[in-house]
Amino acid sequence: MQAVLSMPTLNPTADPGRPATEAFAQKLVQDGAIMTLPGQPRRQALIGDLRWCDGAICWFAAFGDSPRDAHRLDFTEAQAVQRHGIHFVNERGATGYLSSIDAAGVEDPDDYRVAWQLWQQIAPLRTKLIESSYAQLQADNGRVPWTG
Repeated sequence: MQAVLSMPTLNPTADPGRPATEAFAQKLVQDGAIMTLPGQPRRQALIGDLRWCDGAICWFAAFGDSPRDAHRLDFTEAQAVQRHGIHFVNERGATGYLSSIDAAGVEDPDDYRVAWQLWQQIAPLRTKLIESSYAQLQADNGRVPWTG
């Protein structure tokens, strides 16, 4: 069982964008992060970009090449866990886990680290696509399906 940090739990309705939680998430992404979504099979994606939205986070999958690679995760609480990740939950339970590559439990973390380094070279070329994908996601009210 992972220990929960003393960092306050973020409630996006009462306190949208708590700076400590946002900063932690951005640090995870800056160092290479994985979003894990619950379900069978579990779905994981290397995060190329992350934004805080109204009561949600929006992200773009690294190496994405279409608006379908932009996603929205709604949550009611976010809780940092051992400086390795952030659990996002809502009234139905866990909705996602943003974590470091090492904490994500991916099959080959070294491959993800190499992919992250390559993404750093490609990301500037995808800025326009990322921005237009977020705009499309917002226009669709965040209902673009996660395609992993």
